Amino acid sequence: MTTEEHEQLVKMARDGRILIGVEPAVARRFFTDPSSENLRKAVGESVAFQRLVVLACLLLGPVSLMMSWVLAVFAFGWWGILAGLVALLAWASYNGRASMGKQRIIGTAWFLALAIAAGFLGDTYLRFQIWLVAVAASFFFSRLTYYSAVGFVRSLVLRNRLAFELLSEKALVVRQVG
Repeated sequence: MTTEEHEQLVKMARDGRILIGVEPAVARRFFTDPSSENLRKAVGESVAFQRLVVLACLLLGPVSLMMSWVLAVFAFGWWGILAGLVALLAWASYNGRASMGKQRIIGTAWFLALAIAAGFLGDTYLRFQIWLVAVAASFFFSRLTYYSAVGFVRSLVLRNRLAFELLSEKALVVRQVG
């Protein structure tokens, strides 16, 4: 692809005449698998910040879930083992589907916001509220991993011809509108 063809593609995308879709799982792997230096050489620019954000989200999901297990014991006593198991199964199911479909984050963002807002209801159920925030955060970061990776890749391919060429066969879907 020539520079002029890429510029024309970018103009068409900005005008809304084409849509550039990104495969979420490939976008996440783009930032998590290769080293930053090899990736920088391949696309001609540094993506270290984007890689850091995606890696941090990828790590924070399971860390939040593990924190919720400990917090579940404090919130529910021995029933916390069951609560932790239910949270683990729900998270595993959700995480398995997090890379599928359109990347929307509004549902998990609302879940996290409501869990945090519950903390302002009073300290009667504070242990439960803290546990709920940890569980909600694990879902949020799982979704944010893919949401941010897709956004970063879409932005990268619109400003960088080399990145577009690198990802066009395995991660991008270009469709005309109308």
